[in-house]
Amino acid sequence: MKRIGSTFGEHLPQDDVAVVLPRRRRRDNGGDLDITPMIDIVFLLLIFFLVASIPDMNAQATLPPARHGVGVNPKQSIVITVAQDSQTGSRVYLADGKSGLPMPADRAARLQAVDRAARGDASYVLPSDNDLQAALIRQVVEAGSGTYGKKHVLLKADRGVLHREVARVAEAIGSAGVDGVTLNIAVLESP
Repeated sequence: MKRIGSTFGEHLPQDDVAVVLPRRRRRDNGGDLDITPMIDIVFLLLIFFLVASIPDMNAQATLPPARHGVGVNPKQSIVITVAQDSQTGSRVYLADGKSGLPMPADRAARLQAVDRAARGDASYVLPSDNDLQAALIRQVVEAGSGTYGKKHVLLKADRGVLHREVARVAEAIGSAGVDGVTLNIAVLESP
């Protein structure tokens, strides 16, 4: 029996047949990597963190005390107060303070109440319906600036009132569409 060589390069006699396997060469990809799965994972993580980190809308913001600006005279301004309420979240008053008469249900009496609140003679607590509140706030701003020449609206809010409540009232003030009226926001100091 003749021996078949097992190493490469060993010479075999001619009558023997040997199988010589070529060496495998590494393929050179030229440095190209398919990064599509990595991009998919990055986008999935991004979506996860966006959904998981929704800011808390009920969070309170601590505002620093004002260092600049000019004070507004409450007697020459339309004053609206947003106070914290344990049952409804917040109460809106057409007055400087947290007390007032309930807004009348009768249309004629309501118009008189709006006029008295714009003048600053009476204080009223607004109903809890947001749309009705916005309509009454618009009427007070229009009456106060048009009839009584008040060019400032002073929006006072309790320290614990949510920002969205203050923003909702400020939006109602702005929707009155009266030119030359400035909105001033203040924190209502507790006694």
